[in-house]
Amino acid sequence: MTARERYFEELRPNRGWVTILIEVLLYPFWLLLVVSHEASGEGRWYRRQAEMMVNERPRMSDEEFLRGEGVAAEDAPIWLAVRRALAKSVDVPTTSIYASDRMNDLMRMQFPMADVLEICFRVERELARKVPFAAVQKELLPRLRDPEPPEVRHFAQMVVRAVRRVNLR
Repeated sequence: MTARERYFEELRPNRGWVTILIEVLLYPFWLLLVVSHEASGEGRWYRRQAEMMVNERPRMSDEEFLRGEGVAAEDAPIWLAVRRALAKSVDVPTTSIYASDRMNDLMRMQFPMADVLEICFRVERELARKVPFAAVQKELLPRLRDPEPPEVRHFAQMVVRAVRRVNLR
């Protein structure tokens, strides 16, 4: 099941007549979005990027991921939650996410749009702790325009700092 299918499946817990009416009214817009996504070349770029991440480089275990970045034991659950959330958001296996992956590419792979909020919610759910989205967004968005865009390691560090600030209060 793809990310899109899971997304729409989550929207359908109770298929009353209102839900069906909304789906019928919004379907043409969704179809237009998908067609424009493919016509613009984004769909082809996504498939190529996912293919490269999944099949053209070796898988990286969680232990290798953490060891390669020298992550402290108390921060490891946050780093792994960020990794899993990013993998789910772009529909690739967790072992395909490297710390050196560019956040710009991962944000571009999200369909229909980049969604840092969804990633923060996934991390919150997994950790059962608050992740202050505003703090993460405030730090991440300006960096996305830098000549050297942030990587997964930078994003994980941002989330760790944000979680620590909340826990200090």
